[in-house]
Amino acid sequence: MEKQVISLIELIQTEVDSLENFLLFLTEEEECLINNRFDQLEESIHKQEQAIIRAKQLEKERMEITAWLSKGINFSQESTSLSKLVQLLDSSYSSKLEELQKTLLELHRKVEAQRDKNEELIKESMGYFDRDIIFLMDNSPSSYLKEPSNKPGKVKPSLVLNKAG
Repeated sequence: MEKQVISLIELIQTEVDSLENFLLFLTEEEECLINNRFDQLEESIHKQEQAIIRAKQLEKERMEITAWLSKGINFSQESTSLSKLVQLLDSSYSSKLEELQKTLLELHRKVEAQRDKNEELIKESMGYFDRDIIFLMDNSPSSYLKEPSNKPGKVKPSLVLNKAG
């Protein structure tokens, strides 16, 4: 059983490394969105997809080892979790597993926060695209200057149009 616990520790460390890479790719995506580098955005998304596949594979392996270890210590599989396993293992292993578990949870939190941030940036970018498309499709430049709610309102004076006119 000691061999499996060591394998679990190594696997979770690999999972941590994988999530750190995924977080790095999410940060790259943010930079691409902010700097309008849409050519690099596609590459970043591809890297994210590969990292997600790897993380899911590692998570599945972790769950299998955790379930196997739980059987070995006569612990109910229905309620198997890394937290409960940590409580039942030898303290030399449980402290390392607990540390890795905390790291995993913190990385998951950071990934979710970065995903939310990127989602907002994407929505904002789409708003700019929508506005630009409306502007390009409309024959009247003054209609672009309507109130931001897209409802007809007062046309804001445009210094460029006034100077050109």
